[in-house]
Amino acid sequence: MLAILREYVENGEQVTEYTRDGKTVSHTVRVLQTAQIPPEEVLPVPPTFEQRIAELQAKNAELEAALVEMTELAAQQEQRSTQNEQAIVELTMLVGGQA
Repeated sequence: MLAILREYVENGEQVTEYTRDGKTVSHTVRVLQTAQIPPEEVLPVPPTFEQRIAELQAKNAELEAALVEMTELAAQQEQRSTQNEQAIVELTMLVGGQA
């Protein structure tokens, strides 16, 4: 029958020595110790696929609204630019006619 003879930590490894006769070591298992999460610490749960889709749809709607607003602003700017060009032409004609 196999039993644990000794357990200890050595060089960052959990060492477990097993025995068959209760006196001598039959084999040894070494496992690298890793950081353990304390029981009171809770890891955040990643969003579900459906939640992530909903988040992306909301972000997409937000971006679409911003794009519409930017398009409207660009159209207004284009209209002002055209009006300014017309005013420059009119002023040039007035100044040219007076000279």
